[in-house]
Amino acid sequence: MLRFLINPHSRSGKGKSIWEKLRASLPEDLAFQEFHTQYPGHGVRLAATLTEKPEDPAPVIAVMGGDGSLNEALNGFHLENHPILCCLPTGSGNDYTRGMGLSPDPQKAVENMLHHPTVQDLDFGEVRFSREGASLDRRFLVSCGMGYDASVCRCINRSRMKRLFNALHLGKLAYLFLGLGQILLCRRTDGTLSVDGGPPTELKNIAFASCHNLPYEGGGFRFAPAAAPDDGWLDLCVVTARSRARLALVLLAAFAGSRHTRFRGVYTLRCRQASLQLDKPLPLHTDGEVPGEFTGMDITCHPKELRILR
Repeated sequence: MLRFLINPHSRSGKGKSIWEKLRASLPEDLAFQEFHTQYPGHGVRLAATLTEKPEDPAPVIAVMGGDGSLNEALNGFHLENHPILCCLPTGSGNDYTRGMGLSPDPQKAVENMLHHPTVQDLDFGEVRFSREGASLDRRFLVSCGMGYDASVCRCINRSRMKRLFNALHLGKLAYLFLGLGQILLCRRTDGTLSVDGGPPTELKNIAFASCHNLPYEGGGFRFAPAAAPDDGWLDLCVVTARSRARLALVLLAAFAGSRHTRFRGVYTLRCRQASLQLDKPLPLHTDGEVPGEFTGMDITCHPKELRILR
């Protein structure tokens, strides 16, 4: 059974009308169910309910929304029952569709799903962090990060500018403008990074550390140009910067392509596991969703454990 998981608030509130047009275009004999998220985190609960029982064939969950909606579905999935995830992009950043080389048009995504479906096994990442002594974990499909990039995500999620730029079909620029503004507020801290069980490396003036399953985050910042979602590895990008001017140059270079890797203080590496520990708490995000501020994160790659339809 095909199931649509709809975020009616995506694309700054236009998701409901977009879905009505998509639904009207579906074949009359198509059997499907639709479910609408009503509040943040509702997609996790719905995805868990929709995939809690094994089915043959496995259910296809078509998520209409952005990277955050995909993240909620992934975190709700009972992966042992092999659900298949499909994206109908109506978000602001759409870094998943950009990184996968898919069309950003949700109508084309529906047509492809119905007439030219291809199933692929992808990796996903999992990040573990602590709050008040309790260990928490969250999966991510695109990226996770601590520091500046998470601060931008938090700002974007609260900003009215996002709605304005989406109305003008310029959602990517909202990330750029708000991101440049957050440079003035960027907090840095020292810490240590351990990769694949190796000894910790001390780092100074950490502005942010992002871990990628796909190359882009933040609406098009290509922090991990070599990241591939089916190679069994995660790609880390750690940026240290003593000055805000240097951080601005790194960010502009990443937005323009991948020239940020040439800057001193920018470290890129591949891993299956990593642990970042900070002297002071910084915000953390998973696929743009920000659960709070923390002093560290432990990251693990889960190779080819997610089935997607592209």
